[in-house]
Amino acid sequence: MDTITKSLLVICIILVIFIIIVLILYFRNTPEKYAQKCQKKNEVDEEIEKELKKKH
Repeated sequence: MDTITKSLLVICIILVIFIIIVLILYFRNTPEKYAQKCQKKNEVDEEIEKELKKKH
C-alpha cells in the first residue's frame, strides 16, 4: 500500500511540474505574438486614417 501511494504521489508531482513548465513556455510566447498582432492592427488603422484624410 505504501509503495503504491508513494509512486502515485511521485507521478502526480511529475505531472504538475510538467503542466507548469508547459504553461510557462506557452504564456512566455503568447504576449509576443499578441503584441505583434496589435502592432500590425495599429499600422493598418493608421493607413486607413491616412486614406480617409486624403479623400476629405
